[in-house]
Amino acid sequence: MAQTKTYDPKQMKVSFGGVILGGFADGTFLEVERDEDTFSRKVGAAGEACWVRNNNRGGKVTFTVMQDSATNSVLSSFLKADELLGTGVQTFYAAEANGSTAVHATEARITKPPAVKRGKEHDNVEWVIDCADIDVFVGGLS
Repeated sequence: MAQTKTYDPKQMKVSFGGVILGGFADGTFLEVERDEDTFSRKVGAAGEACWVRNNNRGGKVTFTVMQDSATNSVLSSFLKADELLGTGVQTFYAAEANGSTAVHATEARITKPPAVKRGKEHDNVEWVIDCADIDVFVGGLS
């Protein structure tokens, strides 16, 4: 018999520099992607194939928060301190509390502030964190 599972976005825990982030926007609020494929296939003239391992584990984490989220102030403070003191390399962690998907990077940095957009209505803010060593495990729900 199939067991029904429930995804709850409130169960996604995200932190940067040990600070829990929140105020995520509606829709897709977290995206994680490595810069390069882990393996690439090379094929010789006679059709023989060889898989080549790429040891670059760098990637980007993009997340979207609401305009009024306190996360904007927290991340702006991290970036400002980094610009002044060079203290920006932090840890990044994201995981589902009711599942096994987890993302972790021991060397992560905000490389630039997000675009500032203001208008008649509430807008979202998109932050990008560059990670030198991102570890990604995509799992299911418990």
